[in-house]
Amino acid sequence: MIIPLFICAIVAGIGYHYSSPKNEEYSYGNMPLPGPKGIPYFGNLFQIGLHQYLTFGKWARMYGPIFEIRLGVKRWVVISDAQIAQELMVKRGANYSARDQSYIMNEIVHPGGRGMLAASGDYWRKIRRLAHNGLAQKPVESYTPFIEKESLELVRTLYGVTMDPENPFRRFGLNIVFTVTFGKRFDDLNDPVLLQLQKVITTTIKHLGKPFFFIPHALGMIIMVS
Repeated sequence: MIIPLFICAIVAGIGYHYSSPKNEEYSYGNMPLPGPKGIPYFGNLFQIGLHQYLTFGKWARMYGPIFEIRLGVKRWVVISDAQIAQELMVKRGANYSARDQSYIMNEIVHPGGRGMLAASGDYWRKIRRLAHNGLAQKPVESYTPFIEKESLELVRTLYGVTMDPENPFRRFGLNIVFTVTFGKRFDDLNDPVLLQLQKVITTTIKHLGKPFFFIPHALGMIIMVS
């Protein structure tokens, strides 16, 4: 029993050594980024826990507003400072705004990074340029009355009451999309069609966001689907 475990440990260590990015060093100024120590191959995967925001908050207090973690063989930079986030995501968004995709999204839903929901890539940029025909200044100005109407309705719904804002905000977004696309909006938060749409969206996001679907990419695994 000990020998197979020892062999597995060696294989995992070798796999980690050769699959880990060698030239991807993050730094803040001239200083390497701090961060929690992980274990070979898996990095910090088993340290994050179920409530990631609590773990990241604890690490931010320990290591500062910007630190590095490893999820499998991939490096991630965690930012808890608004100014740093704006500098990297807004002013330098072309360099830092891409995000990792889950196995399901990258290989099945959008093979090869195709589709508007893809994080980046040449195909995505071409589709994005086409989409700008409907999202340029003049078309967007024609949507302003719809957006103002939904904004006022959102304020009326939330004003003076204590409630979960998730459904009103979701209706806000769906009403704008449906008004522009189909000329239809939902007046009632309990509209059956609206509730069904919300259920589909919630279920889809829940399943696509499961950590299991990120494991093949995070651990550098090669999976072939026939």
